[in-house]
Amino acid sequence: METAAAAARVEALIRFIGREVTLYGWLTYKRTSGGIWFLLIRDGSGVVQCVLSRDAVTSGSYRTAAAIPVESSVCVQGRVRRDDRAPGGLEIRVDMLRVMHPANAGIHCGQRQSVRQRMDNRHLDIRSPEAAAVCRVRHTLIVACQQFLHNHGFVFFFPPVLVPAGAADTGRAFQVDFFGRSMDLSRRGLFYLEAGAMSLGRVYSLSPVFFAENKQTGRHLAECWMLEAVAAFVDLNEMLHITEELISDAAGHVARSCREDLILLKRDADRLARIRPPFRKHDTENASDTPVVRAAVRQEPPGFTVKRTSGRDSPLWMEIHVPGEAWRLAYVGQYEDDEDRLRQNMRNSHTEGHAYEWIADLAACGGVVHSGFRLQVEHMTGWLCGLSHIRDAIPFPRMVHRWSP
Repeated sequence: METAAAAARVEALIRFIGREVTLYGWLTYKRTSGGIWFLLIRDGSGVVQCVLSRDAVTSGSYRTAAAIPVESSVCVQGRVRRDDRAPGGLEIRVDMLRVMHPANAGIHCGQRQSVRQRMDNRHLDIRSPEAAAVCRVRHTLIVACQQFLHNHGFVFFFPPVLVPAGAADTGRAFQVDFFGRSMDLSRRGLFYLEAGAMSLGRVYSLSPVFFAENKQTGRHLAECWMLEAVAAFVDLNEMLHITEELISDAAGHVARSCREDLILLKRDADRLARIRPPFRKHDTENASDTPVVRAAVRQEPPGFTVKRTSGRDSPLWMEIHVPGEAWRLAYVGQYEDDEDRLRQNMRNSHTEGHAYEWIADLAACGGVVHSGFRLQVEHMTGWLCGLSHIRDAIPFPRMVHRWSP
């Protein structure tokens, strides 16, 4: 008695060579040659070539292959076999092809569109091979970062997105009405992570942050995602080392796990895999255009809690960036643990008496040396993928002139 065809995803087809499978996906491309239809089917885990020969399938399936438009959802059944000429080295010899839902031929999902057309149709543009590759790299990056932090004793923490409005050092923020009270959409989770670190020792968060600044550059978003961490009993140098290890570990993980995606994006996976700390310190006389990560001092640290060694001109604050490509990957800082100096910083930033004054309690109640980092997910993704503009580093970018879809 013949067994039913096993349901399989493209990524698992290597385990089904010589066997009948059922595959669900979308038609990405098709062509015909010598009475044979070649269909490229994607299912989210990969793309496989499906071959329909006039002699091997029913006339209905063959006519379906000729008629269905690209991006239609389909179901195919057939036998998996090796073929070095096919993408990925495997193909499915189709016995049956069924259309689940035909695509509207008038809606274009093609790649040969202007930037504005792509962004206006971003809900369809993310189906393109390049956009899907970026999404997979971004996913792999986040998974690798979280695994690294878990392995180094960091606890996933959850700062609020709605925060008290108007703190002088938080910059311009989007304001919302919170039951009659003005609140800000958060620009950072730092203050709350500092509180968490005094309880749990090492904490991190992954949250959306919002910047209400009219900046129209290839490196600025109004909404982005930030991976932030704070650790107690850790000074700036140790935190800088942790952050460099995190970046190199994540780059290596992406290079190993997303090699085919990086090849598609014309990115050198081997070069990313070779990145090792310690990173070179910033050298303004020898700025490189190559994607080499280096540490640099930032002149204006964001936050009154940043510790200073000798007045306001010497903050314990560093920036890790790619100078030739203008990607700012992470900021690393040590935060104030002395109550008197913290309160003085609050007075200097006009934060004293504000809703954030509770932060001084952290220093008053057993304050300790503590440091942290902020890693910008879109900048890391842009660097890893070799993107020219940050809008392609997030599925649905929010910028000054881009609020939909």
